[in-house]
Amino acid sequence: MKLIAVSLFALSTAALAFTRPVPTTMKGWVSDSKCHLAGAKHAACAKKCCAAGSLVVFISDKGAKVFSVDNQKSLMAHVGHHVTVSGTADGTKLHVTATSMR
Repeated sequence: MKLIAVSLFALSTAALAFTRPVPTTMKGWVSDSKCHLAGAKHAACAKKCCAAGSLVVFISDKGAKVFSVDNQKSLMAHVGHHVTVSGTADGTKLHVTATSMR
């Protein structure tokens, strides 16, 4: 019984290690959760959707992976823009700490 408890504890600790947020810097597009479209020709649509209540998302250049953004205000001014973001990623969740338009 003790062996089972120790094994379960080890597995749960290992699982937590894999779900920790990872520091990252990525380039990509700030868009909306309704359409998930990236690119300059979709900027007006993304701004309109976010103004109507859609959530801000980040679409990475590498792999076109869509990230939900947990601190929405950090990217609201950049909807429709191609940016470089720094922050932490946890699966498909992104917490933005810095943004630049380079």
